[in-house]
Amino acid sequence: MNDKHGFIIKFENTTPVEANQLAEELNQRLSLLCKGVCAELHKPDPHTMDLGTELFISFVQDVAVNATVAAVMAHFFREKGGNVYIFVVNVYNGSNFLVKNASEEMERELGEFLGSDKE
Repeated sequence: MNDKHGFIIKFENTTPVEANQLAEELNQRLSLLCKGVCAELHKPDPHTMDLGTELFISFVQDVAVNATVAAVMAHFFREKGGNVYIFVVNVYNGSNFLVKNASEEMERELGEFLGSDKE
């Protein structure tokens, strides 16, 4: 994972089983709705038996694609409610973004964050 540039999507305030289900569901939605985005399940600890409780999204240098990813994530957050915290972590520089609501402002800020892989 260290040689890749992109983002890790983490689901906090969930069990590993719930996090895996959320990661799989978000992966399916991104695959369907965001052409050009490479997403794959990620295991934070390779020694666990789970299939992956996080999601890795490759960096995309396309403002429209990043905006679509942000919109899908905002809708996903809205659907799941305030019980799930979604953290987006930049693998390259370690910066992170907390999806804390489904507002248009948050969606815009997330789209900008997704476009800042090497800053």
